[in-house]
Amino acid sequence: LTLAESDIQAYLLLAEIADMRNDSTAAAQWIARIPSPRARTAAMIQRAEALSRQQKYGPALQLAQELPHKTAADSALRALFISQIQEKTKQYAQAEQTLDQALSSDPDNPELLYARGMIREAQNRLPTAEADLRRVIALKPESAAAYNALGYSLVQRNLRVQEGHDLIAKALRLDPENGAILDSMGWAQYRLGHLEEARQWLDKAFLAEPQPEIAAHLGEVLWRLGKPDAARAIWSEGLKMDAHNAILLETIERLTGHKIP
Repeated sequence: LTLAESDIQAYLLLAEIADMRNDSTAAAQWIARIPSPRARTAAMIQRAEALSRQQKYGPALQLAQELPHKTAADSALRALFISQIQEKTKQYAQAEQTLDQALSSDPDNPELLYARGMIREAQNRLPTAEADLRRVIALKPESAAAYNALGYSLVQRNLRVQEGHDLIAKALRLDPENGAILDSMGWAQYRLGHLEEARQWLDKAFLAEPQPEIAAHLGEVLWRLGKPDAARAIWSEGLKMDAHNAILLETIERLTGHKIP
């Protein structure tokens, strides 16, 4: 590290310590000591991400709102951070409004459109979510995330499952080792009734990216294949990662009839 870089890291560390002590004023003062505007913005983003991970959403949102927004790129970045925090606190209407405002001056920004599409999808507003995601695909045909998001949305709702499968297949061609996309393909195969193929895809997904939601999907397929012990073992692994994951808990209760305390 150069002296300047080491100073920045030191100020960030001191800001994190201040945040852990719930002293946001001191944290802001440490960040303000970073002389370079670009480095200061990057530090503010890192601090906002750290606060969000600690579930200190109020201070994280306040900091995100203080990000510079003079240029279109800065405005988009600021809107994305604000909307992400609003989404985590289930303030979907506010998150969509944040993105609408940013898109009013930057209507073809694929990152903003993708974020809005996912917020609309979370509210079960599939037609408008699909419109946003298809616009992302038109603007950025190499976006594996957009193909996967739209494909999984169709598959998860049992709507146009074959079309969803085909969109996920396109995502896989663009990003073949992505655990989330492998999970989507496994779930598509499950919805199509191809249980053994689904198990193979989900095994690969869980190996690539062990996540509670993938554990839920893999366990459900194993359960349907008549392997309840293997299903329970996978679910147990998922619960160790996140004992409160809503998808995992719903899957276990629905299939076993037992609610996890």
